[in-house]
Amino acid sequence: QSAIEADYLSAEWLQELPEDLDMCIAQRDFEGAVDLVERVNHYLATCPKAPAIKEFRSRIEHRVKQLTEGLMSELQVSPERSLRGGPRAARRAVAQLIRLGKSAQACDLFLKNRSAIIKYNIRQLKFEGATSLYIRRLCGVFFPSLMETGREFLKAFQEHYGCMSAFVVWAQNELQSFVETFRRQVFGGKSNLTVMADCVCIVRQSCKELQMIGLDLSFCFENMISADVEKAVTDNKEQIIEGIKFRGAEDKWRPMNHMSEKDCHKFVEEVSAVGLDLKPYVYDDCFISLTVNTVNFCKACLSLSRDLMTMYTSEQESLLTSAMSEIFQEQLNHIRTSLQSPDFNKEHDFIVKNAQFIVDIMMKKIETHYKSKGLAFPKDLEAISGEFRKVK
Repeated sequence: QSAIEADYLSAEWLQELPEDLDMCIAQRDFEGAVDLVERVNHYLATCPKAPAIKEFRSRIEHRVKQLTEGLMSELQVSPERSLRGGPRAARRAVAQLIRLGKSAQACDLFLKNRSAIIKYNIRQLKFEGATSLYIRRLCGVFFPSLMETGREFLKAFQEHYGCMSAFVVWAQNELQSFVETFRRQVFGGKSNLTVMADCVCIVRQSCKELQMIGLDLSFCFENMISADVEKAVTDNKEQIIEGIKFRGAEDKWRPMNHMSEKDCHKFVEEVSAVGLDLKPYVYDDCFISLTVNTVNFCKACLSLSRDLMTMYTSEQESLLTSAMSEIFQEQLNHIRTSLQSPDFNKEHDFIVKNAQFIVDIMMKKIETHYKSKGLAFPKDLEAISGEFRKVK
C-alpha cells in the first residue's frame, strides 16, 4: 500500500509543487499559483483516499489558504494602499478568488473596495461656485464610477447570478450615501427652488444613464428626496402667499409709473426675460396699466411653475397642483376683497383689467408649461381660472 501511495506522489512536478506554490505566492504571481492549485486538485481527485495522499493534500490546502489571504489583501482597503485604481485593477484578484471557489468573499471585497474608492474620489471634490455646478461635478464622479463598477462586476461575476442581488443592494446603499451629500448641499443650504429643481434634474439624467447597464435607480432616488422636495415646495408656496398678503395690504390699485420712458422700457425688457410681454400695457410712455402687485405675482408664479414642472413626477402631481392652486386662490381672494371694498369703487374697471391679465395671459402660460411636459391642465386650476373669469 505504501508503495502504491508513493507511486502516486512520485512525479517530479508534484514533489516540487509546494515550493513552487510558495514562490508564486511570495512573488504575488497569483494567476500562476491558482494554475498550480487547479492542476494538483485535478490530479488528486483521481488518487485514492490514502493517508499519504491526505497528508499531501493538507500541505496544499495550507498554501491555498495563504494564497486566498494574499488575494483578499489585494482587495482590502488600507491607508498604505492607493485608492486611485479602477475596478479593472481589482478584477484580476477577483478572477483568481472565483477560480478558488471563493466567489462570495470576492464579491464582498470587490464592492467594499469600490465603496472606498468612490468615497475617496468624492472627498477630493471642493465646494466652489454655484451649487448646481458642484452637483454636476459630484454626479460626474459618482455615476460614472457606479457604471464602471457595474460593467466590471458583470464581467467578473457573469456566471455567478447569486452575486447580482448583492450588487443591486450595494448600488442602493451607495446611492443613499450620495443622496446624503446631495441633500446637505441642495436642500440644507440657502438654495432657492430654481437651483433645487436644476440639481434634481441633473441627478435624474444621471440615473437614466445607468439604465445602459441594466440598473435603474430612478425610483430609489425619487423616494429618498420626496420629503425634501415636499418641504421645499411647501415653504416656497407659503413665502409667495405671505408676499401676496403683504403686498395686498398696501395695494392702492394704481398703474405702475416708471417716471421716464427709458426706465419703463428697461423694466419691460427685464420682465420679458421671465416670459411676460407688457408692451401692450404701456401707455403715456412711462405708465403700465397693471399694478406692481399683479406683475410681481405673475413673475413669482411663472418662476414657480417652471420649477415645479422641472421637478414633476406623477407621485408629486397632487402636491405641485395644490401649491399652484393655493397661490392663485390667495390672489383671487385679494381681488374679490378689493372689489367689495368701498375704498376702491372708482378702481373697479382697473381691478377687473388686472384680473383679466391673470386669467388670459398668466393662466395660458401656466397651461403651456403643463403641455410642454405632455400633461393635462389640472382641474383645480381650471376651476380657479373659471372663478377669475366670473370676476372679469
